[in-house]
This record gives sequence, C-alpha cells and structure tokens, in this order.
Amino acid sequence: MLIVESEDVRLTEVHEELVWSPSHSLTVQEIDMFCLLAKAVGTYGRAHDTSSSTRQPLLLSATASAARDITRQHAHDILHEANYDLNKAINLLLPG
Repeated sequence: MLIVESEDVRLTEVHEELVWSPSHSLTVQEIDMFCLLAKAVGTYGRAHDTSSSTRQPLLLSATASAARDITRQHAHDILHEANYDLNKAINLLLPG
C-alpha cells in the first residue's frame, strides 16, 4: 500500500500494454460494422468447420457463438493492430 506522500516507482509502460486507443478516426458506426463483419466471418467459419458442427449442429448455435464478447474483443484487437485502418483490418481478418 502506498503512503499518500510517496511516489509509485513502478513503470506502467513495463506492466501494461495498450490494446485500444480512443484517439482514432473511426466512427462508432464503422467500428460496429467491422464487429458485425467479424461475427459473420466467425459464423461462416463455424458453419463450415466439421468438428464445430458436430458439437454445435445448428446454425443458430454457431451464430450465438460468434456473437459472444470474445468475438467483439478480437475485432477490436484487430482494429488496434491495424492502427485503426479499416482496409488493413479487413485484410488481417480475412488473410489471403
């Protein structure tokens, strides 16, 4: 516990990693559309993955899986990795 007068000598740069910056040029609608694209890619992938379809036989189940928070977090991570450039982010989401 820190005493009020003392300084915290820990370097936050060493212990923390920036994964989202609010200072970007994307609109809320663009971010939502990219997240929707990530969900669609996840649903499509689960629908064609035979091991996934045996565990989740319904497309509705695959859609529910794609709509989870981790899919949205992954989309945000890709946007951050692409420096908030939608074209680059789409290429990272859909390589090839």
